[in-house]
Amino acid sequence: MNNKTIRGFNSTGLITASIMAGGATLFTGCSSMPSKTGQPPQQAVVAGYQQLYSTPSYQFSGQFKINQLGFNRDPKILQAGAELEKQKKAKEKQQLIQRYIDELTADAQSESADDDNASDNISLTPARQEQIRKQAEQEVNELLEDETDAAAVAARDAMAIEQEDTPTLAEEDEPETATSQLRNLKKDKLIEDLMYTYAKRYRMNYQGTMDLRHGRIAFSPEIRYEASNMAGYVRVPLVLDLRQAHLYADLSALSPWLVQVQHDGKYSRFDLSSYKDKVDFKQLFEVLKQTTQATYQLPKAQQFTEMALTAQERKQGAVRKVAFSQPVAHRIADVATFLSLNQNSLKQMVKSKATKADQPDTQQPVQLISVDAARQLMAQNPETYQHILQMVEEKIDPASTLKQVILLDGKGRVIESGALYNLVFKPSSSGQLNMQLSHQINFANYGQAEVAFKPNANNWIDAKTNMQDTLFGSLISIFSKKSLDTDAMLKSFGEDDSTEQHSAEDDSAKDDSAKAMGTE
Repeated sequence: MNNKTIRGFNSTGLITASIMAGGATLFTGCSSMPSKTGQPPQQAVVAGYQQLYSTPSYQFSGQFKINQLGFNRDPKILQAGAELEKQKKAKEKQQLIQRYIDELTADAQSESADDDNASDNISLTPARQEQIRKQAEQEVNELLEDETDAAAVAARDAMAIEQEDTPTLAEEDEPETATSQLRNLKKDKLIEDLMYTYAKRYRMNYQGTMDLRHGRIAFSPEIRYEASNMAGYVRVPLVLDLRQAHLYADLSALSPWLVQVQHDGKYSRFDLSSYKDKVDFKQLFEVLKQTTQATYQLPKAQQFTEMALTAQERKQGAVRKVAFSQPVAHRIADVATFLSLNQNSLKQMVKSKATKADQPDTQQPVQLISVDAARQLMAQNPETYQHILQMVEEKIDPASTLKQVILLDGKGRVIESGALYNLVFKPSSSGQLNMQLSHQINFANYGQAEVAFKPNANNWIDAKTNMQDTLFGSLISIFSKKSLDTDAMLKSFGEDDSTEQHSAEDDSAKDDSAKAMGTE
């Protein structure tokens, strides 16, 4: 295994998939592992989540909140950020020059091979290689020249605006007015205060039910705003019917802008059958399950510690409390590496578009490599893991940490998980973003939970019908595939001239026939 192993995923895709997989503890499908007393903390956590995955039904509720948000504009941070940006630009420029050198070298070798009637690449003389290098540097410099000029113009404009905002000595002696106060207000500080205030006041709650015995998943997200003398929330209950490939959404909170007022309280039904034939949802759940398990199996055992329970936690039914800590960059890199090692298996998830729905599904279940095998491969080829970790740390500072506390009940099941993310992003010339996020999720009613919503003729309406004659519904219709006739465009894309010629001949024949009929 080498760096080529990760080429199936780009860096953004790896990071995004890792974050999603790290938080996907709601989905299921696994064999059970019985709880054992006296298990080490790490094994107890793994076994607790395996019990969660083996249970076909349970309820969950959680809360996601931004506790802190700010920008560090210390001069040293600004200087470090500017240096990082400078290094990044230099690295990107050198990579672009090398790409130009490779292309120019290939062209020169091809020309030499044609002149000498040779099929193999011909080595270029040092003088020719130096000429190619200078040509590549010149072309790249010309390419970047416009960007440099634009940046210089922007810098001059910003300096001019700053000079206009800076009061003169005479103005400083004048009495301070409301206008001068606004002019002297630090815009960066104002924006920072606005971001922090609104981030602190907004909170996302959610609750739901996993009911795989009946093929349904209920999820009800709620965005809540709370401030002095002001509060409000928006809730959108969702129900996914896996068997029928239908999504039900109560969009009453968005009427009359998106749905009609007379249907308040009814669910809008979306047909997802077109996706059912492209992606196997059972396979997707299996991958999410195995990847989430890897987030607790790949770290070292020393990162899990036993903690004493409080009286409130005992009242909740907890008999064990385990704390887990890890740098955020390492957590993302763990999952990204695990995904990269399973690229071939992951490709099996996507069904061929040529497969028809009425054909029997002979697709084999996704079999990811075990965590033990992944850990062994990572130890044997540390350069791959370090390469992924380096990509992550280009965005997230190594000082970013995750601290998680997990409560287990008497049967070894997870009943609560609280995570605290202290995120420090890489500095830039405008400052360094710091953020603290908290996420708590509770699990209950193992093996007995059911989705309360049962679709009938009185509690749902077709989504397209419900969105008719509304402002946003009309906009969605305008930009839909059907309105833009993209299906027809995609169908005709790539047709050769002969097809177009036959089509034109057919149209001409139809016109002649119509004229003949008219004559008669």
